[in-house]
Amino acid sequence: MERKPGEFERARGVIGDDLKTPVDDGQELLKASAHATGERIEAARTQFAARAQNATTRLAELSQPLIARAGRIEDSVRDYTRANPWAALAVAAAAGMLIGLLAAKR
Repeated sequence: MERKPGEFERARGVIGDDLKTPVDDGQELLKASAHATGERIEAARTQFAARAQNATTRLAELSQPLIARAGRIEDSVRDYTRANPWAALAVAAAAGMLIGLLAAKR
């Protein structure tokens, strides 16, 4: 599992940009609907719907590699715990104790 430097940050930036566009278009739609005729509102709605669909499609495309990677990580963890059950139990117990200590301090 090789991880390219900045891969997550780049994906997060692209997703953020893709989600920002429909939000900006939605704000434009609200502004246009205040004093616009029915024809202008309909055009703005159509444009907003197209951009929202584009953002949804792009988000689905970008999430596929992340979903595949999560599946590979899940398989690796499952294989490790099956091969080393006592080590996995020790890690789980240590994590539980750490969470318990942190919760008790509050």
